Amino acid sequence: MRVYLYCRIAPPQADPVFMEAQRQQLTHYAETKGWQIVGQTSECAAGANLTRSGLQEVDNAVRAGQVDIVIVHDLSRISRHMVLTHEYIRFLHQHNVTLLSVSEGIVLKPHDDRTPCLALGKKSECSYRSFQLL
Repeated sequence: MRVYLYCRIAPPQADPVFMEAQRQQLTHYAETKGWQIVGQTSECAAGANLTRSGLQEVDNAVRAGQVDIVIVHDLSRISRHMVLTHEYIRFLHQHNVTLLSVSEGIVLKPHDDRTPCLALGKKSECSYRSFQLL
């Protein structure tokens, strides 16, 4: 499997130690599975929109067909807004890419007939605690 690692911390309290911890966690997870890391991006940015430069790097690799799985620490690393996270999941699925949240144990595959919210099932309660309403 070809994986892209995406790490994000939010300003102003962004601590580089947390960024490095995310990167190490995702790298370890992918290496343990024997997956090929084709890219990784780390950025310090708010999760209020999907037009961040680091996320755009992931998008470019996805559009180029270079990625099978995008791995994040948790779903709020994509966005703290549930609607935007669902929008990004749809984008990944349109390109046949899975989104995997390591800390939450959530795998959202492209050919799952359920909506992302239903696919999360009981785990959604835990996952959505860190989300904000738009």
